[in-house]
Amino acid sequence: MKKFVDYCHASRLIRSDERLGKRAAAWLKPSWIGLEKFVWQPSMTSRFYHTLNALSNIDRNIALNTLLAICMPNEKSLASQANFNVPCWQQSSLKGCSDRVQLVWVAKAGNVNKPKVEAHFCGKREECNNFRQTHPLIPKDTKIVKQGLTGIRDALVESDVANEQSQNIDIAWTLNESIGNALLDDELDYLPDGIFDLDPAQTHIAADKPPLLIESGSGTGKTNVLFKHAVDYAYQVRDDQDKSICFVTVSHRLSQELKKRYDEIGVIE
Repeated sequence: MKKFVDYCHASRLIRSDERLGKRAAAWLKPSWIGLEKFVWQPSMTSRFYHTLNALSNIDRNIALNTLLAICMPNEKSLASQANFNVPCWQQSSLKGCSDRVQLVWVAKAGNVNKPKVEAHFCGKREECNNFRQTHPLIPKDTKIVKQGLTGIRDALVESDVANEQSQNIDIAWTLNESIGNALLDDELDYLPDGIFDLDPAQTHIAADKPPLLIESGSGTGKTNVLFKHAVDYAYQVRDDQDKSICFVTVSHRLSQELKKRYDEIGVIE
């Protein structure tokens, strides 16, 4: 056993974690202890969810441990530094695990007093490189990462922007201990459509008083904002028997989709 542990240390598959005061194996189930004290809020898109599900159990652990190392942050355990100059796709991995699993992510402004790491893809190095090459447009509202992974900043001038940003909204789900463990234990068959993050501007609109009219282009998140608006209002009037909510959609398909979201969160009947 001692020889095996020595090999793991030499291969950097076991790394020292100074903040937690202990050593953590990259392939072991991630620990979510102290998540509320992390600098970053971890989140994921459905694309990351599907690529994570395609990995082996060990590689899933490595992928989520990589995400947590970024969010802590623990730069000493990461194989390479983030790009601190422009808003762009970031690609990270744990030392000793670069040939096994890497993570593609972007920095976003969160809905609380901390920035958000939005994970979009995980897999082998060449798979992550291919993902970045086939997705030249970075997600809308991607921010620049501060030195030391200490936060985010906006581009100072137009020349600071390396890549053109997509106008489409990427829906993201906040990761916590219960969702993380469900992912690892194969207990999450799908990501609940009604539980996702909005960006700060969308959150501000969703929190406004009804009636609410939104005019915007395709793919900008209108339905998600209106859905959150309806959910928030439902919470406010849930004890008032004289008030009800009517949500009118443009198609039967969208009506069924929204009903599915309502049923999942159990707020609007």
